[in-house]
Amino acid sequence: MNPWRWVDPRVRSVRLAGVRAYLVERGWETKPSTNPLFVRFEPPAGKNNGQSLFQVLPSSDRGNDFVQSITYFLTTMSELEDRHPVEVLDEVLRHQEREAKAIVVGEDGRKQA
Repeated sequence: MNPWRWVDPRVRSVRLAGVRAYLVERGWETKPSTNPLFVRFEPPAGKNNGQSLFQVLPSSDRGNDFVQSITYFLTTMSELEDRHPVEVLDEVLRHQEREAKAIVVGEDGRKQA
């Protein structure tokens, strides 16, 4: 799929925490990267059809190339999951929203300072 034909403007709202939550829920793990500017994710065993599959993203969502990297990430995940990239984007944003609420609201239900 051509990553630029589907791009939804909400892709600019994606943050690394949302991507991480999305992948962790699917069993992906963060692995050490040889370059501190990147974070590496690997799928659970048995989910890669024997291929050496992984995703590498910038370690900060503030870099100039983050949106481009996320666009490629969403496109690749859509191919792996056999669904439209906007469906993956929707889910990443839902995870991101939950992560943000978990940070703002403590275990007692009160907002944290």
